[in-house]
Amino acid sequence: RTRPELPAGVAPLFGAMARRRRTLEERLLARLDAAGWEEVVLPVLDFLAPYEPLLGAAGRELYRFSDRDGETLALRADFTPMLARLLAPRLASLTLPLRCFYRGDVVRRREASLGGERELYQLGGELVGVPGSAGDAEALGTFLALLRAATDAPLRLVLGCAGALDELLLAAADPAALARAVSRRERAAAREASPALLEVVEEGMPRDLRVLGPAAAARVAELAELARRAAALPGVEVAIDLAELAPGRHPSLAAGGERPYYDGPIFRAWVGDDALPVGGGGRYDGLFAALGSPVPAVGFSLALDRLLAREPAPGAAAPAPRLLRLALPKGRNLPVALAALRAAGLALDGLDPEGRRLWQPFPADDVEVLLLKDWDLPLYVERGIADVGVVGSDVLGEVDGDLAVPLRLRDGRARLSLVGPPSGLPPAGSAVRVATKYPLTARRALAGFPWAAEVCRIAGSVELAPLLALADLGFDVVQTGATLRAHGLAELAVVDEVTPCLVASRAACQRFRRRLNGWLERLEAAAVAV
Repeated sequence: RTRPELPAGVAPLFGAMARRRRTLEERLLARLDAAGWEEVVLPVLDFLAPYEPLLGAAGRELYRFSDRDGETLALRADFTPMLARLLAPRLASLTLPLRCFYRGDVVRRREASLGGERELYQLGGELVGVPGSAGDAEALGTFLALLRAATDAPLRLVLGCAGALDELLLAAADPAALARAVSRRERAAAREASPALLEVVEEGMPRDLRVLGPAAAARVAELAELARRAAALPGVEVAIDLAELAPGRHPSLAAGGERPYYDGPIFRAWVGDDALPVGGGGRYDGLFAALGSPVPAVGFSLALDRLLAREPAPGAAAPAPRLLRLALPKGRNLPVALAALRAAGLALDGLDPEGRRLWQPFPADDVEVLLLKDWDLPLYVERGIADVGVVGSDVLGEVDGDLAVPLRLRDGRARLSLVGPPSGLPPAGSAVRVATKYPLTARRALAGFPWAAEVCRIAGSVELAPLLALADLGFDVVQTGATLRAHGLAELAVVDEVTPCLVASRAACQRFRRRLNGWLERLEAAAVAV
């Protein structure tokens, strides 16, 4: 019998939705045609080998397989490197500059636990042969003109620059770890590293650009002119934010979630109050250089289905503006979360955590509150249903998606530990089965133990697994150890500390920057967070 469902992260379009996308696409194509851009049609299938050195860690997104001839092939996950690799050997016979645009699906291998998109329909363009600020301004101007043709809603544009923070990051003992912390807006790590990085995490840029080094300071200063031009357009709010958009260029710095080939100005845009960006782009001169054809290049792309999803259907009313929405966890972290938020200045008078109302407005605090299960909370925040939340680091280790984690709370701490019989851990070389509801974290942790380990995922009551021989050990959160002692078990090895964390969506960090910074400063001053 044929299964009616599709894999997670993909969706069909029928009838009215298909017509709406075609109408939007035709409107944007008319703009590109009028501006002299030429369409290119690219295959969805290519050899894998050319992309592995170009994409680095982002190559994990590629769906790959072998054909009958033994060739390893990949589905198209990104238009830019495919177009660059096809143009590079042909540039000598072409007249520059080239203004190419494309449209079609990209397919990316993503964890579906947070409802992530695996297939996206993109329309984008690449400007090849125009160097420096002139090319950046033209590409960004075209990108914004297309967005304005697609929607009348307010736009929020964030600018950054690849490598802008490298000099500050490389001074740390572990530059890659610090780069990840800054991209997640972790205030404690930034404060410990340097006052300038704390300013970046809080405000997007250091007050004195000279701390970035001469070259980076000059590149960031040039962004101000791009920002000025963009801000002159009606309905466009612009910010320069190096915590959001400054992937490292030095080999020792992880590229994070950004396209790894960007090596100059980068931009990203949101529409209205949406949590997910509708497009972005940047400069990537080094990509063509790596392909043996050094030439300046800058490009952009728009996610058309995201644009369609946020527009009301014909005749429907636009969504009303809403209050900042907090997601609070049911269970052991709720009292800690409430104490922290009250220390931040929120009264939340009348909140009933035991009641049936899971969505409660608090106009006096200018917020709404959602009461959610821990495992659902990151999804609500990343997808923009909630703006800010509190969730345990144990859950973030499994499903954190792309969230900012500016603070960890002092109270409510626990441990992720291996638990089992008091006789101790199995000897080296043993085949060990471990039961847990944290399979990803467990696999990472068990790589450091001298066993042939098998992880068995269960939903709860982990103590019963080693007690009744379902597994040799359990891997679970331990707070007081009382449940273990009641079952004659022991905490055998502490793997990590578990802390309640304040999390926020990337869009909320832009939209509510001043308000969030005020909360965070009060939490730190009250000594309830680090």
